[in-house]
Order: sequence, then C-alpha cells, then structure tokens
Amino acid sequence: MKVKLFGTYGRQDQIFSSKQLADIQQLICYKRFDLIDNCSHYPFVDQQQGFIDDIKKFMM
Repeated sequence: MKVKLFGTYGRQDQIFSSKQLADIQQLICYKRFDLIDNCSHYPFVDQQQGFIDDIKKFMM
C-alpha cells in the first residue's frame, strides 16, 4: 500500500539542521514539502493562512 507524505515546516523553527531538512525534502518529494517563512514550531498558529494553503495544495 502506498502512503503519500506531506510536510510543512516553519523556516525559523531550527529543530532540524540544513542537512536534515534536505534529507526530509528528498524523502517526501520537494513538491510535497513546504517551508513557511516567519514561522517557528507551530505553523498553524504562526502562519495559519500559509498552513491552510499548504493543506489545500497537498490535497489536490
């Protein structure tokens, strides 16, 4: 069974190193991963509209 993975990450979160982020993006697929600017650990709180836009984009 195939499972599609999607990822949204706050660019200012800094939990992952640049290398780890690149690895995650490669595993998930670049078009299914988004970095949201002016956002830290809680994208839904920090950049709610960007987070909702990502969900809409990924669900299409």
